[in-house]
Amino acid sequence: MASVSSELRMPAVGRRWTTLAARAFGVLPPLLGAASVGGLAAANGGYFAGTCAWASLALMWLVVLALLLRSQVYLGALGLVFAASLTLFVGWSALSVLWTSSVTLTMFDVQKLLVYVGLVAAALLVVERRTVPGLLAGVLAGIVAVCAYALATRLFPERFGGFDPVSGYRLTTPVGYWNALGIFAGIGIVLAAGFAARAVRPAWRSAAAASLPLLMATFFFTFSRGAWIALALGIVAACVLDPRRLQLIAVLLVLAPCSALSVVVADRSSALTTTTALLSDASREGHRLAVWIVVLAAISAGIGYAFALLETRVRVPHRVRAVFAGVLVLAVLGLGAAVWIHEGSPRSLARRAYDSFRAPPQATNSNLAGRLLSLSSNGRIDLWRVAWHEFEAHPVDGAGAGTYQQAWYAHRPYASHALDAHGLYQQTLGELGAIGFVLLLAALVAPLVAAVRARRNPLVPVALGAYVAFLVHNAVDWDWQLTGVGGAGLLCAVALVVCAPRRRSRLELGLPVRIAAVTAALLLMSFAFVAVMANVPLGSAQAAADRGDWAASAADASKARRWAPWSSEPLRLLGEAQLAQAKIGAARRSFRTAIAKDPRSWELRVDLALATTGADKRRALAAAERLDPRDATLRELVHTQLIRRGV
Repeated sequence: MASVSSELRMPAVGRRWTTLAARAFGVLPPLLGAASVGGLAAANGGYFAGTCAWASLALMWLVVLALLLRSQVYLGALGLVFAASLTLFVGWSALSVLWTSSVTLTMFDVQKLLVYVGLVAAALLVVERRTVPGLLAGVLAGIVAVCAYALATRLFPERFGGFDPVSGYRLTTPVGYWNALGIFAGIGIVLAAGFAARAVRPAWRSAAAASLPLLMATFFFTFSRGAWIALALGIVAACVLDPRRLQLIAVLLVLAPCSALSVVVADRSSALTTTTALLSDASREGHRLAVWIVVLAAISAGIGYAFALLETRVRVPHRVRAVFAGVLVLAVLGLGAAVWIHEGSPRSLARRAYDSFRAPPQATNSNLAGRLLSLSSNGRIDLWRVAWHEFEAHPVDGAGAGTYQQAWYAHRPYASHALDAHGLYQQTLGELGAIGFVLLLAALVAPLVAAVRARRNPLVPVALGAYVAFLVHNAVDWDWQLTGVGGAGLLCAVALVVCAPRRRSRLELGLPVRIAAVTAALLLMSFAFVAVMANVPLGSAQAAADRGDWAASAADASKARRWAPWSSEPLRLLGEAQLAQAKIGAARRSFRTAIAKDPRSWELRVDLALATTGADKRRALAAAERLDPRDATLRELVHTQLIRRGV
């Protein structure tokens, strides 16, 4: 009797479990978008190794759970190309540890890339075509939350902000880099405009429209020239792809005044755009601008809501649409003609833009808004030449993932600090050669092809616009190194490939495939766990060194060394702690072991010089000078040997 009762209850339990799983997979996409993008961006953009390790561990755990709970995925050929190419790119980066000049830097780069593998895999497993709006809404929510805090540091400097001499008063917090925050807000602007035009419910359209003045003000205060160009190209791409481009343009036009006014008021708040402003003046003008943004957000929300209601009740005649299209074409042609008359032919404009791009940055006054009128590359051409030099030296396999900074120190034309080439594609050529570049290109192009095929989906043109802005900006900056910013772009790519038409609606995950996938995910989780266990004591060792607690620093560095035997960083910190405690012989051994793992590090050579005397000191300094010949201070040390510590 009990067995019969149990059999009768099982179908109901199974149905409840299926319903619960379906609801969970319906909620996961927006949570994944908001938590991953917002959380990583808020943690210094997701740049540092500790953050990446924790994030990849959490994402891989989500991948394992999704594989255990889901036997089907909604993925076509382009989605498979996207996922496979990205995975192979990360695998090639990891394989470069066999020939890299710095195992430490390569492994650090792989830790970052593992975040992207986990994020894309998790998104492809939990997102379906019907939940794509939820995924993009989550991305937008994460961006708005981060931008709201960033803007608060400028509008309420007495509570959240202050002056940062490194960033030159350009808005960076919490991402850590003004240009990256600029394109981060730009992606949000495109998504917000898209939801204001295409969300199903008027309330959602209203909420998206309300976020635009806040996002535009944040965008402006980064003073990022590349972000403006990328945003413009992203909007153009969305309008070109969209079959309902007239409706999208109409929404953009009706919402533009509020967003534009927020930028105008921000620009006229001189204390918020001038490096020499007093804190009291900045606070007063910030409070005034905050009121403006709240008012403009309310007006924009009302316009978005009214437009949504009007669109459902009023059918626009074909003749009116044709006239509107004609007016737009005439406006574009008129603008082009005016530019031709006043500024010269397209060929002349292109030549002047090219010359301006190659020229050094013009000196500007203390008002940073003036830099938006300059097209100078600000030294990027020199950065790209060094990356090209590395590609010429290693055309097939590259010099090794993450090693650009060592190439820059060895070949830089002037003494300037740089960790990245300020260009994803250029840096990939130098670090990973033609093979790595082709794999990256395949991964990034697949979503573009998917967008063309799925262009009739209401949100696909908008996701494409955000993705295009991301791709364009990556050509001139290092957004890829900030996993919070890169994650926002890649989740837009996921939305595109999930929406692409496919021959079969579902891809079955058989038991062998699921076992293999779970095994691979668990292996990556293990690597992420090791990275966490290494980075926690490594961070503690650095903190102890900063406060002068050398015994604690040495103990924590030793722990980190056991978990990350490939890295020279624990050895560097251990050697510096030993040197501070007058353990010269031990410090010398630590530095030499670190150099064996990282032979192109000039900093380690200087550390070794601190722990040696006589001929050993001279050889260490000479090696440091060869690795960084443009450092004037280092050259002086080589010739005068003024280092006294450790003698």
